[in-house]
Parts: sequence; structure tokens; C-alpha cells
Amino acid sequence: MKKKRILIISVIMLIFIIFFTLIIISNKTNEKRINLSITMNSKISDIVYDENKINIYMFWGDGCPHCEEEWKFLKRIAPKYYENINVYGFEVWNHDSNVKIMEEFKNKLGITDDIGIPFMVIGDKYFIGYDEAYDKEIINEIKNNYKDSKDIYLDKNL
Repeated sequence: MKKKRILIISVIMLIFIIFFTLIIISNKTNEKRINLSITMNSKISDIVYDENKINIYMFWGDGCPHCEEEWKFLKRIAPKYYENINVYGFEVWNHDSNVKIMEEFKNKLGITDDIGIPFMVIGDKYFIGYDEAYDKEIINEIKNNYKDSKDIYLDKNL
């Protein structure tokens, strides 16, 4: 009787260990997927067009507090939307080639005024600067447009 109880307890403990191990592995796998959906320092050659994901382009400056807040927001929503988004970040204060990419987006969107950073493009919508008031609109763009998004296609030789 004592051996049977020890066996049952051992089996139950083994099941719990396997269960929690699988949860940890699953969380790490999802974390890797989330990290793959956000790239802060992209190159134009990194851009992938996927009809089941919307591309978000983030032009930012190293040390810009508003940019930092927008990155925090994107990282906060990534676990929920990582299957629907690819975020490509282009730092413009220290990389002139990224300024050219930002200018190309500006031209394709028909923006004639000067723009600042952060400058985010989602489909055919854009956001200049960052304010928490944009959060809901950004999430709506992701929810409503991740399939067949109106992405801006760039010459990858820029």
C-alpha cells in the first residue's frame, strides 16, 4: 500500500514537472516570435511583405524620449498582435541612409510639410510624434488592416 501511494505521488509530480516545463518552453517560443516581429534597427532589405501581416515602419532617433515611449507601447502590444504585425525601426539621427528611406515614405504618402520623429507608418496612415491618444487608433489600424494591408512598397536599392 505504501509503495502504491509513493508511485502515485511520483507520477503526479512527474506530470506537474512535464506540464510546467511545456509552459516554459511555450512562453520562450512565443517570446522569440514576438521579438522577431519587432526590429528596432532595420535595413530596407529586412522588409518582408506578407498578406497576413501589416508592416509598421517606425522612424526614430536615439535618445528621443517620445520615440522611447512609442517603442514601449509597441513592445507592450506585441504579445497580443505579433502574429499580425512586423515592426521595422529605422534610426534617423545617426544613419543618413534611414533618412532617405523616411523621405521616400513621406513622398509616397504625399506629405509636403516637414515631419518630425517619431514618424510611424501603418498602411496608408501615418503618425507624427507620439501621444498615448494615438494608441487606440494604432491598435485599430492593426486589427482592421493586417490582412491585405495598403503597404507602401519601396525599392530595396534605396
